[in-house]
Amino acid sequence: MEDSKKENKNRFGLSDIQKAYYLGKNKNFIFGGTSAQITYAFLTELDPKKFELALNQVIKHQPMMRAIILNSETQEILEQVPYYKIKIQQYTNLNVKEEKKIFERSYKEACEKTFISNKWPLFAFEYLVLNEQKYLLVSFDLLIADGSSLMILAKEITQLYSSNGQFKLPVLNKTYIDYIQEHLFGNKQKKKYERDKKYWISKIPFIPDAPELPKQMKNKNIKQWHMRREILCIKSTTWGKIKENIKGQNISKTALVLTAYAKVLRYWSSNKEFTINVTVTERSKYKMENIIGDFTQTLLLPVYKKCCESEKFIDDVKGIMKGFMNSYLHSEFHGVEVIRELSAYRGTPIIMPVVFTSMLFKDDSLYSSINKLGKIVKSISRTPQVILDCQVEENNGMLQITFDYLDHEIKPDIIKKMSNQMKKILIQSSESLENYIEVPIDEKEIIKWQNFNNTKENYKDKNLLDLFYESVDSHPNKKAITFIDKHLTYKELDMLSNKVAKTLDNEDIGYGDFIGVETQRDISTIVNILGILKTGAAYIPINKMFPEKRKLFIIEKCNIKKTLKPFELSTEILNKNYSFPKKNIPIDITAYVIFTSGSTGDPKGVSVTHAAAMNTILSINKINQINLNDKTIGISSFAFDLSVYDIFGTLNAGAELIIANEMNNPEKLIEILKKQNITIWNSVPSVFAMLLPLINTESKIQSVRSIMMSGDWIPLSLPEQLNSVFPNAKLYSLGGATEASIWSIYYPIDKVKDNWRSVPYGYPLPNQRIYVLDKNEELCPTSVKGEICIGGIGVAEGYINDKDRTNKSFVYNSKLGRIYHTGDYGIMEPEGYISILGRMDDQIKIRGYRIEKGDIESCAEKYPKVNKAVVKVNKSKTSIVLFVEASDIDKIDFQNKLKEQLPEYMLPAEIIFMKTFPITSNGKIDKTQLKAPEKKVDTQKKPKTEMEQYLYELWCKILERNVISTDENFISAGGDSLKAAQLISTLQKEGHSITIADLYQHNTIETAAILLTKKNKELSKYDDHGII
Repeated sequence: MEDSKKENKNRFGLSDIQKAYYLGKNKNFIFGGTSAQITYAFLTELDPKKFELALNQVIKHQPMMRAIILNSETQEILEQVPYYKIKIQQYTNLNVKEEKKIFERSYKEACEKTFISNKWPLFAFEYLVLNEQKYLLVSFDLLIADGSSLMILAKEITQLYSSNGQFKLPVLNKTYIDYIQEHLFGNKQKKKYERDKKYWISKIPFIPDAPELPKQMKNKNIKQWHMRREILCIKSTTWGKIKENIKGQNISKTALVLTAYAKVLRYWSSNKEFTINVTVTERSKYKMENIIGDFTQTLLLPVYKKCCESEKFIDDVKGIMKGFMNSYLHSEFHGVEVIRELSAYRGTPIIMPVVFTSMLFKDDSLYSSINKLGKIVKSISRTPQVILDCQVEENNGMLQITFDYLDHEIKPDIIKKMSNQMKKILIQSSESLENYIEVPIDEKEIIKWQNFNNTKENYKDKNLLDLFYESVDSHPNKKAITFIDKHLTYKELDMLSNKVAKTLDNEDIGYGDFIGVETQRDISTIVNILGILKTGAAYIPINKMFPEKRKLFIIEKCNIKKTLKPFELSTEILNKNYSFPKKNIPIDITAYVIFTSGSTGDPKGVSVTHAAAMNTILSINKINQINLNDKTIGISSFAFDLSVYDIFGTLNAGAELIIANEMNNPEKLIEILKKQNITIWNSVPSVFAMLLPLINTESKIQSVRSIMMSGDWIPLSLPEQLNSVFPNAKLYSLGGATEASIWSIYYPIDKVKDNWRSVPYGYPLPNQRIYVLDKNEELCPTSVKGEICIGGIGVAEGYINDKDRTNKSFVYNSKLGRIYHTGDYGIMEPEGYISILGRMDDQIKIRGYRIEKGDIESCAEKYPKVNKAVVKVNKSKTSIVLFVEASDIDKIDFQNKLKEQLPEYMLPAEIIFMKTFPITSNGKIDKTQLKAPEKKVDTQKKPKTEMEQYLYELWCKILERNVISTDENFISAGGDSLKAAQLISTLQKEGHSITIADLYQHNTIETAAILLTKKNKELSKYDDHGII
């Protein structure tokens, strides 16, 4: 009876942080699958036997040295434990290389040691003797101890060691059990806890995500945990100056270093407002200074834009300190609890994996105790669901900053750069806190961007007509344009456009005027365009199929004087000789205005000069070596800017333009390709989705030598498909914006690489510049997401008669000149090219969780037989709908592949398969026509089976809900990692075979019931056969 009482007394709950560590061992959690652990390697002079005796005395003295963790709810202090024997490994006659190899191997084993939570001990001590050198290897599971605990341990061991065990360790008036009792049952009953909880609940909608740092790998599955360490030391003289500078400023040492850390994170993070997970100790609060145990708690520190952009560094520090104090003053509701509430609010598991740990104690005598064990040769810590932990401490008068980071997630060279930047910031702060301190940009980054944008090419000043005139003079009788059974030679095209120019000239139309061209797919449209340009006026294409309201808007917006209509090419017209004197048209006047869709609903008219358009045309013609023997197929609408290249890229090279009469008829396009021996192809990539299935790969099309694709994502499977049909074609990805003269960037596609998420955007065209900028219009470092901006000759004049939108998108940057903001996210890849990540306004937020549509679409498009994928959100913006263009696809296998590659919060709630997507007149996917079938508003779905009823009751109990729909997601119903563990534990105790992974894969009552029913049937089958 007495033993039972004693056992119960020694069993108690876990702190919030202990629960987080315990659950983090589960590999099904993001960045989980490891224990919270710290490992040291000391070069020591201490005798192993004396050390062992002292250690065992401390084990008896400190209860948590005898602790084990039974489950996520219970830990136990063992009254009696065996005498702990220190393992000793001894090697002699080693050369330097052998000595190093054995040490590294032993240290690695110590680091990777995994403790079983419910088996004592949760620590390991080992002596490694290599020749004359003695090393002490120490590993601790942080479930039973925090950083200060190890210093207490070292202090007590060395006190006992130096006194041969005679030193009387102080009686512990309190134990870790007392802390947990007050922590769990005391404070959580107090009014302050409720006030602090209310404070954080009100902040939940506004808490930013963790910093989005450049990732090491695109693979979401971490096969093995490997933490690395980078150490930065600030000289004692510099650190001394910093401490002197903050005297009387009402700021702390911790706040200053934390500010430097926040500024550096902001430089490397794609999101400029983020949350840092700051660890704090509750030792002083509970008067537990001499007790071993984990007294760590976390605070969430939101870092907002205003915190890091002050004119004086001291104001940045004060801003960070104010934010920290706000969190600290409401810390009864711990960071772990805040994250739990945040996860419930967003309906998906949230982690805050970027951490700051300060050990800048007022009295560092405790810290010096650990040095008495020997010289620290190596050390490392790891924590589940942490990818970066910046730890700061004073060591022999110096400031030591340690970065422990997960090298599967963050590249070592980035951590080195971060360390160097923090060093420079701190050195500057030692000189003065009153100056503006900017995060220093890495010199290599500057050089990389300079080389990337070194695109100078000396093209002769030409307008859009100059090279056309040269073609007319050099080969007047060569075919210029063909449409079905009609064609014009260069001479005929010149004369007919003279007729148009003469008519306009007689109406006093010329420089500065805007003339509309009602476009249809025929030769007369191009004749009209050339005629307008010959007068010095600019042409505005107006698609014949545009709604009348849009046509009227364009006419009024541009003050169009006249609109030219298509006409028939009669024999009478062709037989006449029309002349018009060549005008000396300046290259800096407007050549055309093309309207693009606007986010406000009104289209925007992009005004482009002759010089800007010609630069692109000359560049592309040079890359493709376009010549008079080429034949270009004209697929794009004349109201779409790809047609500008089709017309003038072809005519300026003396080549022939074959206008496709039915751009949406794949059979007709194939007929033209073969009959006309087309050599140059320029279109959006979606055209091939309807084309390729109809082409027999055995009858290859040999004539095509260049395929240029732009205007939309290029599926990763497409290049291989094109190579099989067009064996002689070079493939190019082209990109840019109408606002930057058709294209600004290109990438020659040779072979699709396995690690590509999409075909690279590429490199800037001659005389154009591409940047990836943050919200302050500063260059983003390599691998950091920002907005793609375009500079150089190709940047348009702006939006016609729309000053506000022009000023918003076309800006002057003091360092980069005039640039255009594309509204596209992109990154500079380590390989030296740009990747596009999608529209900035194309991000979706599901319950506060930012998701890139392109990540899901790219994943879907890697599946065989999927031509294209488009992500949208449902009407209530609470779930993802995935549209898939594919035929003859294994839908179940496709869904399973998505589950393997995407985290739970990115999985589509609904997948709609289609044979073909609708397309616009420009050949792009018409996303407005992609609509999920309307679902009837339904009441809560009730349990239908016995198993569903059983799970329903269990879920309601654990989630503290009165009603739950059987198709409701566990997380969105209020679940979190702790409640998931509680649910699984209950089910397992009642004999059901289910894991956390099963729950996340089958996260509704309906799907979980199907799984359990299936598993129970399998078990009963085995039982019937006498297996169990």
